[in-house]
Amino acid sequence: MVYFANCHLHSTFSDADFTPEDLVEVAAELGHKAIILTDHDNIGGCYRLQKAARKKGMLSLLGCEFSVEGLGRNIHLVGIDFNPLDPDLQKLMQEECKNTSKRSQILLQWAVEKGNIRGNVTWQEVQEAFPENEYLCCNQIWEVLSKKGLYQPEEYKEWHRENFTGRDRERQAKVRALAGSVYPKLEDVVKAIRKAGGVPIVAHPKRDMMEHAEELVEMGVMGFETHHPDMEEDVKQFFDRFCEERGLYKMGGTDHRSVLCGHHPNMNFLPDSGGVTEEDFMKIYHRTLG
Repeated sequence: MVYFANCHLHSTFSDADFTPEDLVEVAAELGHKAIILTDHDNIGGCYRLQKAARKKGMLSLLGCEFSVEGLGRNIHLVGIDFNPLDPDLQKLMQEECKNTSKRSQILLQWAVEKGNIRGNVTWQEVQEAFPENEYLCCNQIWEVLSKKGLYQPEEYKEWHRENFTGRDRERQAKVRALAGSVYPKLEDVVKAIRKAGGVPIVAHPKRDMMEHAEELVEMGVMGFETHHPDMEEDVKQFFDRFCEERGLYKMGGTDHRSVLCGHHPNMNFLPDSGGVTEEDFMKIYHRTLG
């Protein structure tokens, strides 16, 4: 099955290797007719993607993915079709980009001090290599190292696990303490997206979030991702059915799990393992559900 639209993608403006223009080219080759870029905490690549999409005759909307704290866990929330000039949302994105970049800088410093980085790279080099980026993370560091010929693509997974993975909770807690930042609250970001005229959608919900579906809707969530490669089949079916019954938006995409992610090929899955149908995309595109 080739989905009509891929609505969950990242680019060089956050944590993937394809430029916005690359994404449009590959998506068009795969047969997609619409595309939404949802980089983390920023919309820097959205205008470039939308311009490229128009040239290809593809539909597109502005999007952004936020990491938030809610229901006692970290949740990914996607905002779609919001006013990019809304001051509150602009401030939120700027703060989160600053926080992520600071955390990445600290992790790079630790990795260098431990001798875990082959060769040498400074934070200034990373900044200079990506002058358009407000959001800088391990992927930009990896790109600088790769261009120096210090690592091969197949080494990414181990390099990332050793130095940057969020599974090391103690390390992440120390980084957050040093960076002086925590993720914003779920309800606050939902309100900010809606205030800016956008659609807040929970990305790749986990199994344990099924019991909180109603609570999330009461908070103002307007939809759920229903087709994502990391979601188990029964979880997809639950949220697909829940959205139908409640008149909510459905979102779907491949995130980092397809040829569209552009990097670490050992993590790729089937190219069309996430997306939405034309009917579901048009509901978002025309805002027929609110």
